[in-house]
Amino acid sequence: PYSIKNDPDYNFVDPPLTDVGLEQALGLMTRFGTMDPQLLPQIAFISPMRCPLATAHISCPPWWPKVAFEALRERCGIHTCDKRLSKSKLKQLYKDIEYDFIYEDDDL
Repeated sequence: PYSIKNDPDYNFVDPPLTDVGLEQALGLMTRFGTMDPQLLPQIAFISPMRCPLATAHISCPPWWPKVAFEALRERCGIHTCDKRLSKSKLKQLYKDIEYDFIYEDDDL
């Protein structure tokens, strides 16, 4: 894993979905489309990291409220991939997701 020691310029911050992750998100979208609407959740709370946000953006029905919530994120640590993109950048990438519970623009 990349850490501040071997990635001091933060080149590996908050990586995007892999091809496998994209395939899984599309599969989840298909599964949601076949479920009884009465059994579907009414809201999605999401970690503010790029992979979960992209998964929700791709897989959740457009009428679902989608809310990024800082408390759901992975632990911050020494690995540069654990640092999230700025709130303003995430808002540009995933416009259908609410960011009211992300209080700081830059990751702490």
